[in-house]
Amino acid sequence: MRVKLNLDTLSKVNEFVGVATTVQSNVYLTNDNHQFVVNAKSMIAAIYSLEWSNGVWLECEDENAYSVFRKFMED
Repeated sequence: MRVKLNLDTLSKVNEFVGVATTVQSNVYLTNDNHQFVVNAKSMIAAIYSLEWSNGVWLECEDENAYSVFRKFMED
């Protein structure tokens, strides 16, 4: 599963990484075509994702983990 995120400010990225670090499984940020895949628990990687022009997508190894990221999901 994959969901699109709204991480358009450094403040949102900081809050997102704080939430991501609480998840036990691996959590990834990807761009729209999977050209880039980075660790969502890394502040540097999450900041890098701000440069992706076609949006940021979330992928979690644990399907139950998505619920903690609702605040950051695009409608």
